[in-house]
Amino acid sequence: MHLAGVVSTRKITYAQKTWSPSDSISDSTCCRYHAWRIFAGFITGQPANAETRLAEKIAKEIIAACPLADPADKAARDACGQKLGSSKLLMNSTAIPVLWGTQPKVGDFNLKTNRSTTKFHPLVMWRVYLSVFMFTGDYKIEQVGNQASGYQTVIHLPYQYRNKLDMGEYPYPYWHSKKKWDAFQYSPEVNVIVEQGKVAGLIRAAERDRSRPYVNHEWDGRWHWTGAAGEQEPRVTLYKYLFSESNPYVAQLDTAYRTLDTESRKYSCQTCHNPGNPSLMAPLGIMEYPNQALSIRHRIVKVMEANRMPPAGVVSKADQQELIPAGIADEAERQKYLKIAREFAELGDKALAYEGQPLN
Repeated sequence: MHLAGVVSTRKITYAQKTWSPSDSISDSTCCRYHAWRIFAGFITGQPANAETRLAEKIAKEIIAACPLADPADKAARDACGQKLGSSKLLMNSTAIPVLWGTQPKVGDFNLKTNRSTTKFHPLVMWRVYLSVFMFTGDYKIEQVGNQASGYQTVIHLPYQYRNKLDMGEYPYPYWHSKKKWDAFQYSPEVNVIVEQGKVAGLIRAAERDRSRPYVNHEWDGRWHWTGAAGEQEPRVTLYKYLFSESNPYVAQLDTAYRTLDTESRKYSCQTCHNPGNPSLMAPLGIMEYPNQALSIRHRIVKVMEANRMPPAGVVSKADQQELIPAGIADEAERQKYLKIAREFAELGDKALAYEGQPLN
């Protein structure tokens, strides 16, 4: 059985006809309406309509945190990120990890088959990523899916993009790919996807409106750079931006990340685990920046415990090709890396716990 519906704050749209709760409806329509109610709640494991009520709360929370402002206003962006990151509602209703990406085609909200997603801890998603968007105040809630692919509650949030910020204000240089940078500016809305009572992912809609304001940037090939005042950029990737000033673990965590970053580069980990995603991982886990590496801290430990990375490869020697097995061949070096990764993961847990953030 395939059912679909659209929910607003007042009316339910189904099969090209709109009813408000006070409308009279026929027996056949009533049956379809109650079937829709089952779809809206019981199939997803929630009481009837509970997921749509949660979706409405989430939509209003996001809109209130990030109203329209000057797209160059850094303070407005920071205020938006602070409100999103400290929201108990968003913290308690977001999956760990949460996925972020773009919609592959119009009408496709299936996160399981989406090959463009990156996974984040919710604090990184809300505080750093979504805060680059400003919301118009409108929203729509839609129930989509089927039994084979699963059911989702989708919040459609029309937005304007903060495309006039300094380059260090973005989570990374989106303009490394013109297609990606264009998508942020030309997409008309963010789709927040709720599954089983949790925000499972956020995707930029596949539609493109090329009448929207556009700012061009050219990438110079650098993921990192030093700002005019000597600060590391992008500044929003740093732990001192992500966490509160009073967090006692920020300095230790930063040192642990730098140590992990240096060790990882010996094995070319960042060759694949960078925003450009040359290996086409889905979902992608990023090690290139501090806040993004935080999102996969325990995954790094598990992979190194199993000695599955670096991946297997082939090296050409003279007229022969030699297979290099996966993992770190030198056990002492693997243990060294594992110790560094565990320390990073432990300090990441402590920093998040201090902020009252969920760990897993």
